[in-house]
Amino acid sequence: MNTSKYTRTDQLITRITAWVAGLIIIGLVAWGGFTVWDLYHFEATNDAQIDEYINPVTSRVTGYVRKVYYEDDQEVKKGDTLVVIDDDEYRIQKAEAEAALMTAKAQIGVLSSNTVTSDKNAVVNQLQIGAAKARLVKQQQDFERYEKLLATESITQQQFENVKMALDVAKSEYEALQKAYETSLSKTDDITAQKAVLGRNQASAGSAG
Repeated sequence: MNTSKYTRTDQLITRITAWVAGLIIIGLVAWGGFTVWDLYHFEATNDAQIDEYINPVTSRVTGYVRKVYYEDDQEVKKGDTLVVIDDDEYRIQKAEAEAALMTAKAQIGVLSSNTVTSDKNAVVNQLQIGAAKARLVKQQQDFERYEKLLATESITQQQFENVKMALDVAKSEYEALQKAYETSLSKTDDITAQKAVLGRNQASAGSAG
């Protein structure tokens, strides 16, 4: 009786052990097959590096970002709006450029008028210089003639001094008119240079606006 009981127990244990061993073998075979399949299709390493093309995105202007139109890892295409930059500062700059443009135009108009005035003054000074030169020549001739008369005591010293004074006045008037003419020419050159600078400023303000 005891021998039969142990035999049945041993048989049960053997069957259970066989089933467990079978399941273990099946699991090992499945794990081994999966591992072989994974190694065949995928590579494993502890020192991997990824090469990828980097496409930098840059804007032609700088400023604070007002709104973002994309999310991380989102696919984008050429022409897509990614971000909107706050343009308040550029609007202010545009307004300032437009004001500078209007100011430059106004100043150029004033300088053009000043150029006309300066040119007219130069013409008038030229005419005055011609008349002053004629008077100076006459006074120089009178001075030389009175100088000879004084040598022969045909005139008084006072008469000679009066002629000499008239000659000095004629010289001073002639020199003053010459300086005035040179000043008119210099002023015209200065105005022309200022107009050139304002013209460049106007072009710059126009392009900025």
